[in-house]
Amino acid sequence: MEIIGACRFCGQTKLIQIEDMDEETAAGLADNIVTGQCNCKDGQKYAGEMERRNKIRKTIEDIFREEPEQADFVLAAAHAVMSGAIMKCTIDILDMKYSFYMKGDRLICGRRKVIKRQEEF
Repeated sequence: MEIIGACRFCGQTKLIQIEDMDEETAAGLADNIVTGQCNCKDGQKYAGEMERRNKIRKTIEDIFREEPEQADFVLAAAHAVMSGAIMKCTIDILDMKYSFYMKGDRLICGRRKVIKRQEEF
């Protein structure tokens, strides 16, 4: 179906093609697509943010290929840090520790193996 989408920031409209979707969902998606393709300053910033979020999602899904429910949890934590809802997040999963924090406008993701060692005498 062809649908008109509008940039969320400047209102510029564009006719785009969207397949296999109900009209309400298609309208929201059309606005997202047009906003990401718009040449206005805020539209370009939005496009960069969406590209960054997709890159983060792909990286996390690659790391947690075997455990998709853990990928969802870690991705939600990363997005919470990116949105400013939380300042910093550290997650321990099995023998790995993942940390997320913002440095300027960049999300910093750390990953390290934790060696747990306990001795009794």
